[in-house]
Amino acid sequence: MGESSLFQHFKATFTRYAIILVGLFSLAVLGNIAYQVQLYQQQTEILIAQSVDAYINRETEKNQMLLLQFLENEEVLSDFPLDRQTGLYAKNIMNERLFGVDLFYLRNDQDTTIFESNSSQEDFLAIKPQIKNGSVLEFNGETYLFSRVTTAEADALIGKKLDQQFLDQLHRFLPLSVTNLALSEGHPLSWDQRSFPLDLPGSNVILYLTTQLDIQGYLLQIIPLPILCVLIGAIMIYRMFKKEMALINPFFENTRSALVDIGMGQQPILPDSEVEEANLLYSSVQSLFRQLKEKDTQVKKSHLEMIQLLNAAISTNDAYTNGHSQRVEAIASNFGQAIGYLDPDALAVAARLHDIGKLGIPTNILNKPGKLNEDEFEKIKDHPSKGAEILSRSEFFKEAVPLVRHHHEHWDGSGYPDRLSKNAIPMGAQILALADVYDALTTDRSYRKALTHDEALRIIRDESGSTFNPVLADHFLTFLSNYSLPDSLQKLISA
Repeated sequence: MGESSLFQHFKATFTRYAIILVGLFSLAVLGNIAYQVQLYQQQTEILIAQSVDAYINRETEKNQMLLLQFLENEEVLSDFPLDRQTGLYAKNIMNERLFGVDLFYLRNDQDTTIFESNSSQEDFLAIKPQIKNGSVLEFNGETYLFSRVTTAEADALIGKKLDQQFLDQLHRFLPLSVTNLALSEGHPLSWDQRSFPLDLPGSNVILYLTTQLDIQGYLLQIIPLPILCVLIGAIMIYRMFKKEMALINPFFENTRSALVDIGMGQQPILPDSEVEEANLLYSSVQSLFRQLKEKDTQVKKSHLEMIQLLNAAISTNDAYTNGHSQRVEAIASNFGQAIGYLDPDALAVAARLHDIGKLGIPTNILNKPGKLNEDEFEKIKDHPSKGAEILSRSEFFKEAVPLVRHHHEHWDGSGYPDRLSKNAIPMGAQILALADVYDALTTDRSYRKALTHDEALRIIRDESGSTFNPVLADHFLTFLSNYSLPDSLQKLISA
């Protein structure tokens, strides 16, 4: 079949749109490059700030360790302040070649001090209350990085000038994109450089850094052109799209109406047109919907027949099961609806087939009038897992499998087959267990007569918290006491 004129029209239109979109995409790529460069610069500044903080912290900790070693030196401090050895040790700390320290202060618990600096001790004592470990402060026209250690016996400080030597050492610690750093605004910048201020931690001191901008400045100069191209392209596409929509809108409207008709099961009424593909599509979709509906009906019918056959097989093997499964299904479904259980179909199927695993248990055990011995009871305990195994072979019963397997688990973990406890037991299985026990108690068995409704409620109440979920059991007792059951369910319970 050749291409219809409408298809050719669409093909030509979208080809034009594709060419325009490629052009816009190219411009968007350029814009994205500029954005990525800007983002990279921001990330670089964050990295630089983190590097400066790390370097200052390292210097602070290094000088703090020096103070700690000094204070822990018992030989030096044993006769302090009388032993001049302490003063000599302090001067050694001031030795630039060893430590690069510009200020040293030590005061013991007897108010005796050692102060080594080019500044006066009185000026230092004026700012001493402001000094903390890691502080950066202005002092006598100089900027100092202070390290401080305070113990019960002494208070010691080290100050290091943030002079050009310090800045040079810091510069070697920073990324290569940093070209200059100073404590004051520097020289004029070229077009490919950028300067940004950085507040030093715990102070009012500002460090000015200069970084290389790479191509950012160039991209910022050409961004207006891509923006203009995008605006022009957007206007052109809008006008072309508006013109084309005037031609194809009737087709879209007819298609929408036809699909609505198909969804409602009606034959769509189409105007005469040259769109042969659309007419074929409408017919094919309608035929497909009809076939799917027939298949769905057949599948549901087959599954219903399967459930009825399985239930008949259970009843043949165990006379007690005849009627029990229907009653359990009715009780569980109504209770599940009353508490808002989210999967009522799976609950109904599981309730109807919860004893299917008894097909593998000998009839003489199922119908034994007396008490079962240990071996016989162990075989009875196999029926939940066997039932789950049987149902797991059909995809239709997949949601019911865990409910069947665990409907004999107990809230305290003493049940079977997997000894699950509390909320590990599926909610549907907990509902099924309550319905199963209630019907078993109020029905004649081969080894005892049926209990009354009140006796059954008393037993369920007594088992709440051990066999049953206490909250769910309370709801179930309220449901059986107050809920108005349908006539069909009343007949099943009294059957």
